[in-house]
Amino acid sequence: MWGEFNSNKDWKEIVNTVTAKIFTDDSEGTELAETFIKYIQDRDKSWIGFGYRGFLETEWKQRVAQAIKNSEIYQTEYDLFGMKLKTESKLLNAFCQNFESMGFTTDPSEVYWVLCINPMLPEEKNFVQNIPGRIS
Repeated sequence: MWGEFNSNKDWKEIVNTVTAKIFTDDSEGTELAETFIKYIQDRDKSWIGFGYRGFLETEWKQRVAQAIKNSEIYQTEYDLFGMKLKTESKLLNAFCQNFESMGFTTDPSEVYWVLCINPMLPEEKNFVQNIPGRIS
């Protein structure tokens, strides 16, 4: 997300390179990707309330969002509904619609699953977001 806020496309190339090394095109790499997707989706469905992991993730998201807001790369503009993120990025527009007031309202790791891992898998094995209105 930092690279997207910074309009630096190198981050995506680096992430894709590392992903290709871990999740290879062979059946073993595809199986590993499927296993991770299943684990993440099952984990998200099975947690009730907030546990220690939930608190850690929330704190991490808040710290990163605040670091972005305090940086020189963060720009806002006003529209009919108040202040919003000023960006041409389709990813940020989809993912950070309420960033000014709410920070990350969607788990940032979902961007990785959707953009990097899903294209490697058949559609029926893709990561699917569990909350309506999220990016896909």
